[in-house]
Amino acid sequence: MARKAKSRPLRQRCEYRATLAGVLFLLGLLMITAAAVNTQRSLLFGILGIMLGAFFLSVFVSRWIVSSVEVRRDMPQRAFANRVVHLAYQLHHRPGRGPALGLELTEIDSPPPLQSLGAFCLYLPAGGSFKSGSRFAVRRRGRYRLAGLRLSTRFPFSLISARRDVQQKGSLVVWPALGTLRSDLLGHGAAEVSDAAPSRFRSGADEFFGLREYRQGDNPRWIHWRRTAAAGTPVVREMSKPRPDVLFVVLDTQLSDGSAEAFARRERLIRFAATLIEHAFHREYRVGLAAAYADRVLALPAAAGRGRRSQVLDALAELDENTHRSLADTLAALPRRLLWEAHVVAVAPEPARLTGLEDLRAACRRLTTVTADDLEAVFEDDPHSQARQEVP
Repeated sequence: MARKAKSRPLRQRCEYRATLAGVLFLLGLLMITAAAVNTQRSLLFGILGIMLGAFFLSVFVSRWIVSSVEVRRDMPQRAFANRVVHLAYQLHHRPGRGPALGLELTEIDSPPPLQSLGAFCLYLPAGGSFKSGSRFAVRRRGRYRLAGLRLSTRFPFSLISARRDVQQKGSLVVWPALGTLRSDLLGHGAAEVSDAAPSRFRSGADEFFGLREYRQGDNPRWIHWRRTAAAGTPVVREMSKPRPDVLFVVLDTQLSDGSAEAFARRERLIRFAATLIEHAFHREYRVGLAAAYADRVLALPAAAGRGRRSQVLDALAELDENTHRSLADTLAALPRRLLWEAHVVAVAPEPARLTGLEDLRAACRRLTTVTADDLEAVFEDDPHSQARQEVP
């Protein structure tokens, strides 16, 4: 979903910058002034007055234009790396005024992917609106913070650039790039972990739970006619809603050293974890995550829905340079009660880090271990990420 925020001016006053044409104009103005004072010719004073009038008119008109236009940026809050992100700029001119011309909109104090974005509006009538679209792609995961926008114009004579900074703070969380799973690591155990309570839904492909007497408000479609005829009173089938499967990803985020190879290996494991998690959410799994940051260990209980999906992928996007907290620290901070019905996938760079997992295996329903050497068989990486490996 795109966030729509109203703009607020950072400053009540406009700032002015002289253009190259404006600097040359001012130099010519000084020369005309000196010549008019020395010669006392009325023609030169007339030219001087016209030039001064043109300069102050440029200042007044450009200020009036930028102060009468409202600005808004619309963009999604989250996106996957190496995917196209669509962004829109909207300008609205207040009614009851003349047209605004030569409007230029640029990003200020923004991260590199957004620094070159902007919009240009040649003509905006009074009370009119203008919308310009743009798109970009971010190569690296993380949280990118946006500061504001700068609205400027050089109309009418390109002598002065009047500009106004508009505060519109926001952030874009870039999730790890997605690859493709070459083998299905997810199990099929929904029938083994079904809810014992009756379903709240009165239709759908739920599982049969039992029979009971008809109650006011029950769906007549679930009446069991044979049992009703035998009992003499209406009897309905009671259904239970199966609980979705549970996937719990335990990710070893510790960097063994500061080399580019270690960083690239860890980033590939993060992309694999993101791909597996996204695949699980598409299959309506409940998903949990345990991973270590430089200052803490995060353990998200398994849950389903868009909110949990955003939380889990946000956590992967914001993983920092953890050089101290090992997989053992992550497992020590992980409550075992979160794993009793889960398929746990432990992901680590090296097989040596996946030793001593007997306690974890006993606490979960199923345990799968994946190392960097195993990825070739189970995971096809994003080609853009493979071609460009960067050390932060």
